[in-house]
Amino acid sequence: SLIDNLPGRSSKWRDTGEFRYLIFSSPFDYNVNPSVVGENLKNVELFNLQISDIAYEIVFNNGVLGNPDNSAYFDVNGEIYQDPEPLMSFNGQAYKIKNITYDQVVENFTDLLSDFSVFYNRKSGYQQLKDIINQINVILSRKNEGLAQSLRTFQIATDDGGDISSRLSIGSGGKVIIGDAVGSADARLHVKEAAGDIFKLENTTAYGVTHGQLVATGVTLGAAASPVDTGLNLPAYSVVDTIVIKLTTLGAVSSGVNFSITNVTLSGAAPFIAQTMFSASLPNIGLISAFQAQSGTMYYLNNNQTNYPVGAVGQLASAAQDIKLDYSAANVSSAAVMDVAVYYRKFD
Repeated sequence: SLIDNLPGRSSKWRDTGEFRYLIFSSPFDYNVNPSVVGENLKNVELFNLQISDIAYEIVFNNGVLGNPDNSAYFDVNGEIYQDPEPLMSFNGQAYKIKNITYDQVVENFTDLLSDFSVFYNRKSGYQQLKDIINQINVILSRKNEGLAQSLRTFQIATDDGGDISSRLSIGSGGKVIIGDAVGSADARLHVKEAAGDIFKLENTTAYGVTHGQLVATGVTLGAAASPVDTGLNLPAYSVVDTIVIKLTTLGAVSSGVNFSITNVTLSGAAPFIAQTMFSASLPNIGLISAFQAQSGTMYYLNNNQTNYPVGAVGQLASAAQDIKLDYSAANVSSAAVMDVAVYYRKFD
């Protein structure tokens, strides 16, 4: 083994407290013909070209593994320079940090790119400029592959994002980082775990908006008095955007054509009382064939009025509210059955 060939050392790995290596490559076999060194030293410049740089690494020391990702840089005097980490130029050349910091470089280039944003944001043309800006953005968005991005990012996280390992960040130029290196974010998308809530979008302020969907199946109209509770609860501080109703079983009447949905009622939460979403009865949301309805017919009710709780102007309720369907019917001979989907926004 390697240890067996080290003079004065035990062949037992357990007796080895430290293991380091220095490696370089060369076309010469110095063990077979040691004189080749002397011959080649006659032309030192050529000899240097035929020997690689030296790689140095601590494999382990006192039972602790070394870090193979460390990089060392040498200045013109041959001195090691690595703290702070050198600046890397676009051509791959490393420079000592003296009169400007990495963050200042990022800021200066970001300001420069903003001067060309009017051309970059045009739908067509300036493709070469756009490609160059994209390349610069990729470089600016990281210090190196192992560190967090310096430019702030868009983040995707589970629920509230408290678990760092659950975060995924998309930075300038499309760079993706997962886990501990995500850093801060200009905006964050939470994939929510709460029932109904789908995702929450927020920026760096304390305010965000959660988009949600509630679904009730098998809601029956015709056997009970109006309004009928769907079993769905609109969360506190929320506003309804759209309600979609899909008929799964068509209703029937023994005479006349009176069997239709007329409104949507929210049960009310202090300081509000129960109110309908729409100021007037809805026309043509029919539940019988006389309205050209059939099993599978879908209706949508958009939130487009100015009175509460429609949302153009209004106060958000601080507690959850029951969502109910109002309907009008006479001479019902067969109840109508439907699925109800409520799409809402919740604010905090």
